[in-house]
Amino acid sequence: MAHHHHHHHHHHHEGHSAGIASKNEAYWSENAETIFDQDWIRALGLQIETHLKENLAWMGIDPKQNEGKKMLDYACGDGLLSHVCHYPIQNCVRCQPRIRQWVNHS
Repeated sequence: MAHHHHHHHHHHHEGHSAGIASKNEAYWSENAETIFDQDWIRALGLQIETHLKENLAWMGIDPKQNEGKKMLDYACGDGLLSHVCHYPIQNCVRCQPRIRQWVNHS
């Protein structure tokens, strides 16, 4: 019996990625200030924050050995990771196109 090989060729077009990126940028530019005011988003964020705080080791964070450590929270949105790491990481730089902020918890 002859063995048949079938090859799939996927063609990715740069224009498609650029289109998605520009739509994403437009959405967040328009909604960044109010998106986190929605109750369901705040509730979801709180669930994620609570779970991550209970499992800091997943992120390689040991609260007893993080003195002097720094963290960059890039595209931080409402700062969920900054809140999670508030105690174990003493210095956190939050970088968001519209929200650039240095948070120092020392």
